[in-house]
Amino acid sequence: MSAGEALCPSCKIKLEKPTFESRDPYLGERDAGRFVATAEEKKRLYNQWVRFISNGFQRKDFTKGLYHYLTQHHGDYAHYSESSYYDDYFSAPDRAVGFMEWFIKETHIHRSMAGVNRPTYAWQDLADAMNAAMLSVAPAIVQALKKEQENRDVATAQALLAQHGLTAEVKRRD
Repeated sequence: MSAGEALCPSCKIKLEKPTFESRDPYLGERDAGRFVATAEEKKRLYNQWVRFISNGFQRKDFTKGLYHYLTQHHGDYAHYSESSYYDDYFSAPDRAVGFMEWFIKETHIHRSMAGVNRPTYAWQDLADAMNAAMLSVAPAIVQALKKEQENRDVATAQALLAQHGLTAEVKRRD
């Protein structure tokens, strides 16, 4: 994504502010004393998430907190650093679209398993709020990401042709 500019300025997340519990509401009585997260921590992560997706997945908005949350609570822990995670999922528009599709699907899969005491999925209220935020802007952001990817692909094709002294006229098949 281009640095410094929001991908989709019209993609404003219009949700009521979610409320978070300091204890996970899905854990049973026997786990009531187990530390999960404070409501303040969840709110902070949610606000970081909203800023990150609203600004079109800008690198400057991808915090260490988001990295840790996604790798520890969404089952995607095969990364060794915040930078490698960002590069794998957000460094190109088509990668960001793939992440959005995965995140929405993965959240729904685990939501249906809420009764199962899964330690990697103890923050259900935060996951639900993050998913709702993603769903609220997904169509507009996906459209903007696909347009950006198309522009990159056309520029790459023109640059390759230019290396060989060739040009081409680009026409849409609509």
